[in-house]
Amino acid sequence: MNIEEIFNFCDDLKKAYLDDEEVNIARRIRKVEDDMANVRKIQEEEILKAIRDLTMSTEAEKQACQRPEPEEVHKNKLEVLGQEENIHKQNISNLRGEHKKLRDRRDNLMAEKVELEKARLSAKDESTLSVPKVKSALSLYVNVSNIKWDYETESVKGIITTRNKTKRFNIPQGKMSDFETTNLLWDLITELT
Repeated sequence: MNIEEIFNFCDDLKKAYLDDEEVNIARRIRKVEDDMANVRKIQEEEILKAIRDLTMSTEAEKQACQRPEPEEVHKNKLEVLGQEENIHKQNISNLRGEHKKLRDRRDNLMAEKVELEKARLSAKDESTLSVPKVKSALSLYVNVSNIKWDYETESVKGIITTRNKTKRFNIPQGKMSDFETTNLLWDLITELT
């Protein structure tokens, strides 16, 4: 194995180690937390606004009721107030429904956060266990076969090297079965030794 092959092998290993899947999972968890905080803030603001509006409306109507006025005007105002009360009750009902939906969404997001955290930990555990195995297997395959693969093409392509000889190969994908391709590669390796 020459120095160029060693550098190429090291570059390939770096690419395998620099996978940022855990960073993406952490970012998604952070986004879920931010979304939940924003939903809660919006919900609280809407409820507080509804309460302020209702309080102001109620206070205004109380003061209006204290003035002496003709009975017909009073009845009209009571009718308008009844209609407004029904509208406010409907608004409160709608807000409660929206509040429930937001709470359910928050709960779902929390569950998703827990699942994402489990997936992140699982992926971290799997990568911790599998990377040394893959590294060992790749090292073994390179040492046994002396093949340097060209990963840039879709065909089976690369170079077979021995101490004295080098041979390039390029086998179009789909022309042979995996078994036939493997046998052809072993035949090429045998020719060079």
